[in-house]
Amino acid sequence: MLKVTAVDIGSIAEELGFEAGDAILKINGEEMNDLMDFAYAEGQDLLDITVLTKDGEEIVVEMAKDEGDSLGLTFGENQLEPMLCKNNCSFCFVAQLPKGMRQSLYIKDDDWRLSCICGNYVTLTNVSDCEFERILRLGVSPLYVSVHAYTAEVRRKILKNPMTDKLFDRLQRLSDRGIRLHTQIVMVGGLNDGEELRLTLTKLREIEGVESVAVVPVGMTAHRDGLEQISPVSRESAAQAIDIAASMGMRNGQQLVYCSDEMYLRAGRDIPPYEFYGNLCQIENGVGMIASFNHEFDEALSSAPEYGSGHYKVVTGVSACETLERACRAINARMQGIAVEVLCVENDFFGHSITVTGLITGRDMARAISQDNSCATYVIPSVTMREGEETFLDDMTLLELKENTRKNIIVADSTRGGGLIEAILASGGQNG
Repeated sequence: MLKVTAVDIGSIAEELGFEAGDAILKINGEEMNDLMDFAYAEGQDLLDITVLTKDGEEIVVEMAKDEGDSLGLTFGENQLEPMLCKNNCSFCFVAQLPKGMRQSLYIKDDDWRLSCICGNYVTLTNVSDCEFERILRLGVSPLYVSVHAYTAEVRRKILKNPMTDKLFDRLQRLSDRGIRLHTQIVMVGGLNDGEELRLTLTKLREIEGVESVAVVPVGMTAHRDGLEQISPVSRESAAQAIDIAASMGMRNGQQLVYCSDEMYLRAGRDIPPYEFYGNLCQIENGVGMIASFNHEFDEALSSAPEYGSGHYKVVTGVSACETLERACRAINARMQGIAVEVLCVENDFFGHSITVTGLITGRDMARAISQDNSCATYVIPSVTMREGEETFLDDMTLLELKENTRKNIIVADSTRGGGLIEAILASGGQNG
């Protein structure tokens, strides 16, 4: 049952008399368990909708519409409770979180619906056979799937879940149904690298529905007391992974396999050019972010003014320091009268092995900014804050960061390469 919270003005639903407070029970005889059922049913052209009105009356509304047209109904956010993860992955990031963070961060989900809607990676090990048949029936696409290894014994060692034995059979069945798949391999030193990585890529290449494979190094925080001992990805194993991916990366003339930016940084290898990443289908997985940033930054810089004023320091994680330093040099060369530098922040909260910018906390930024003896304006990336809010991972707010440091702080849209230039210009960095 789905509870209607709003009806769009002028929509099909309003014309049919739907109201907030009504509940959708069935469409064409299929029960409406969640938003995925509704999205599938709404796309059809002939609908028999069983409704429980807000007054408690059960009625059936019959209608015809153009296939794909929206009914104009909105449902509450709490009607898609996440399916929880029963795995005990050796590198589970939730298990490596320190205590004292907001409770939502400790929720382990493995929900195929969030994979379809948000691009979350799922293992498909927490999906019953009945639920998997539902996925096939709905034909939801694309799905983002964590594969990790082909050999069942290796996958069991990683996930600690016997349901993983069904994975490659399920991937093939999804592919046969026409469902597109984006996959990832989280690489652990000495476990699923080397020949196991080569074998896994070989098997994934054979599944037509697999449109991309990302190979990313395992992330290990400093909070692993009591957890299984695993090995990080070394410089040598990162370089080997890049070479394996390069030798097997193409299928039917299209790029299929990508290593994450962090893998190249660990190996000390140059990041591939922007064109290598195609439609950037794995960018949320840290694949092609640097190339995309550089490409967009260069375009934005070409139209930036030639004069500016002010002193700025760009806050970033260790991994992105070199990229941001290049950007700062380019801004300084383009805009006379302006000075932009990088403030590289070590991650004390999660541990120094965590180097990505998105996992920098407010307190680590506060420490770095307070210790920096400068009168600069500090530019922090939006990726460090919860989407749509001004709150960092450790629940410090942007206002608290400003109050604690007593420094001038602005936010740059870090999702686009031109965000840094736009933030500087908007803060008054342009003159003349």
